[in-house]
Amino acid sequence: MTLLRASVRLEKRKSVRRGSEAEWLIGLSVGTVSTWRTSSRIQLAAKLSSRLSANSGTTHRHR
Repeated sequence: MTLLRASVRLEKRKSVRRGSEAEWLIGLSVGTVSTWRTSSRIQLAAKLSSRLSANSGTTHRHR
């Protein structure tokens, strides 16, 4: 995943050198949005899983 991103970044740098800055900016903004979405999803999943584990822990203690 990170390797793929690094290669994409390299490609974007090359395109900037060619002079297609607008294209690079669009790609950068889209990439930022997608990464932000995935990170927020991961955080949400982590919160839910921690809540579930905490709930199961309390129920086990009561039993």
